[in-house]
Amino acid sequence: MSVSNMPPIDRAEQSTAHEIQQAKVIDLNDRVLNLDNPDDKMISAFANYAVQTENWQQNALQALTSDKKGLTPEKLLVLQDHVLNYNVEVSLVGTLARKIVAAVETLTRS
Repeated sequence: MSVSNMPPIDRAEQSTAHEIQQAKVIDLNDRVLNLDNPDDKMISAFANYAVQTENWQQNALQALTSDKKGLTPEKLLVLQDHVLNYNVEVSLVGTLARKIVAAVETLTRS
């Protein structure tokens, strides 16, 4: 389906999603893989995720305000989808952190 044949919502969603996906992300994977200490790997992974989240947030806000039309329903729909995915990811990270802390506490009590 060509862009001109797409419904307006799909075109706006694709355009806004493309703007958000072009986030300038700092890749820390090489640094994490070269670390020997598991604690350093975990800290670096969380730091990497924090940087990616910050970049995504800045690019999402820029994509929303870059158009002269302002906030259209299509852009709000795309933003809502991305915020939902972000919420799921943050919840997952929080749950994993709690489980890691619980495992460490269990091991230290033994």
